[in-house]
Amino acid sequence: MSRRTQPRAGTSTTSWRTPVGGVPALAAATGDPRYREKAELDQEHQALTRQRSAHLRSQQALRLMVDKLTAHIPELEALAQRQATLAARRVDTRGDAFRMTIGERAFTKRADAANALKDLLLTELAATPRTPVDRTVPVGSLGGYRVEATLRPLRDLSIHLGFPEAKECTPGLSLDHRAFPERYGLITRLENHPDAIASAAAAARTGPLGRNTSEESCR
Repeated sequence: MSRRTQPRAGTSTTSWRTPVGGVPALAAATGDPRYREKAELDQEHQALTRQRSAHLRSQQALRLMVDKLTAHIPELEALAQRQATLAARRVDTRGDAFRMTIGERAFTKRADAANALKDLLLTELAATPRTPVDRTVPVGSLGGYRVEATLRPLRDLSIHLGFPEAKECTPGLSLDHRAFPERYGLITRLENHPDAIASAAAAARTGPLGRNTSEESCR
């Protein structure tokens, strides 16, 4: 027959336990202000611990961002140098200073240049095989930069005019050969892109943080 363990002399058969709900419940149950103070201190400690963890995560994220941007600075400097070199080649074509070369001919009138450019593009597009493979042909020059046309007969925007030396600065101009801009709108739209090259060079000098990214400013 099993024997029940008897308590030792001088000991109680009951043990003290913290009520369900923890120290706040104990404070409410006993009315002892020390328990209430302990509960408040525990809550404050938990809040400070959470704040400290959030602060540490924020600091880590900032360090990673600084490291990433610091590693990116040489790339930005190289980009700024390339774009500054391109911008220095910009030739003003505003107003009567307009000049554009198409093929072997130079034009000083926008309307004449627009007609010649449309004729060239339609002729080259007709000679392009109707396949998914793009075909690129030289066009001439504008604003100090070479212009080329990429022909895609199977697409709605079948013609793309671009500045191959300045792809980092301007995306170029996409066109539907069935709906060319009226009058010399094709030329004026194309003239906006050399201006964009100069703007891109200025933006590259300030960099993503809005300040000069030269080596001296980063020391």
